[in-house]
Amino acid sequence: MNINPSGFLWPEEEKLVLFLIKAQEEVIAWESDRAWNFRMYYFEPIIIQTVPHMPWVECNIPIPPRIYDEVIR
Repeated sequence: MNINPSGFLWPEEEKLVLFLIKAQEEVIAWESDRAWNFRMYYFEPIIIQTVPHMPWVECNIPIPPRIYDEVIR
């Protein structure tokens, strides 16, 4: 498993990350259908009350083609 492709971590830190992944392998959700869920016997489901609302979107102002390159720079 290549967890440090950019070399950001020191060798000892890389060993620690690999150890933690191995130690917690059974509780990591390797499949997307198991992610973001707690086991029901640990936590009861929580229903969060919400208020109906109308979403709004504020569109960006288009950049005129004449000055597009200048704005990007």
